[in-house]
Amino acid sequence: MEVISKQDEAFKKGTIYNLGYIQKLILLIFFIVVFNLDFQIQIIWWGVHGLLFVGLLLYLLKTNFSIKKDTLLFIGWYNSFVLLSIFSLFWSVNNDFTMIDVNRLIVTSFSLSCISIMCCNKSNFHWILKLYLYANLINVIYIINTLGISGLTSGRLGVDNLGDSWNSNYIGIVMAITAFIAYFLYETHKKGISKTFFLLAIIGFNIIVIMTGSRTALFISLFMITIFFYLNTRKKIASFFFITISSLFILYSVFNIPFIYESIGYRLDSFFNVFSNDQSSIDGSTMIRRDMISLGLAWFKESPFLGHGANSYRELYGLTTGWYTYSHNTYVELLVGIGIIGLVVYFYPYFTILKKSLRAKSQYSLFAISIIVTLLIAHFTMVGYFRFEVQLLICLGFRAVILAQNNDLRKGLEM
Repeated sequence: MEVISKQDEAFKKGTIYNLGYIQKLILLIFFIVVFNLDFQIQIIWWGVHGLLFVGLLLYLLKTNFSIKKDTLLFIGWYNSFVLLSIFSLFWSVNNDFTMIDVNRLIVTSFSLSCISIMCCNKSNFHWILKLYLYANLINVIYIINTLGISGLTSGRLGVDNLGDSWNSNYIGIVMAITAFIAYFLYETHKKGISKTFFLLAIIGFNIIVIMTGSRTALFISLFMITIFFYLNTRKKIASFFFITISSLFILYSVFNIPFIYESIGYRLDSFFNVFSNDQSSIDGSTMIRRDMISLGLAWFKESPFLGHGANSYRELYGLTTGWYTYSHNTYVELLVGIGIIGLVVYFYPYFTILKKSLRAKSQYSLFAISIIVTLLIAHFTMVGYFRFEVQLLICLGFRAVILAQNNDLRKGLEM
């Protein structure tokens, strides 16, 4: 009689690949530190990355160093993009700025490679989403504790009340992604306490998004949720009317409730003036971004294929205006930095994920569609190719497509 060990049985069932308690705790700590800008002190920052690597090693020991090949798809793509950025040092107009980009791309690649390997099945996919949410819930509590309840309504959440490192757009985008994750978990969980918790999380994180005054963040949250809601429901006409009424209510609240208007309403008001004849009412931020795009496209034409080197927009803009900053537009940033080749390398998997998601029919494919379509638009108002939270979404998009395809395969086998 053949004796089957517990480990062999676990391999057969696939449970050997599930995250253990230690890996979950390490991921939670990692997410808390990465998204809390007060914790990004050198020793803490590198400490949690080392801890993440330890978590990966323990995970690989558990699986006898067995790695699912499909987890390497994201790693292969992103590292190809990182290598192109490294090679751009040979033609960069400022190697110091390019090295800043290369360093953060390498760190992002390292951490997401660890996460991609561990995000190898449905259980781990959901756990990583939950840990992302729990970590940012802890960070919201940290922010409330820092400011106090009254401090939350004293102005936009960001540099003015949290410190120099707390950029409003960064806070808003992280919380917007968390709000969408909460919505996805709400839709994929059965009735119970957890479903109520996720519903409250959706509301809470969107309130934080509004408090940051970030237009990009508000768009990301509402657009992701709207796409998933519409595609996930069978009653398309009813859902269309619900979305329309909800949108009108949100717009009314943004422009008529003083607290909300002072946080984000006035910034949306100014943005809409771009499309009107009243150019005098456009705020300085919008005007500057419009000029940034014009200058970026002119520099792109000077070196269209390989660009001027990663992160070179900062150098070129600084030499022109005296202000060394990025373009606030991923497309422009990539075209100026690493040209058409870099743009294609970076965005190719976006369209691959979208194409495969449209073929599969499951909530995982809807997850992928929602994030890809939203990010393709949001990249017009942010630079996201090096942002950990944005690339984590793409990593999860790769996994969601695979889960959707596996789900379709199982359905076919059952028929």
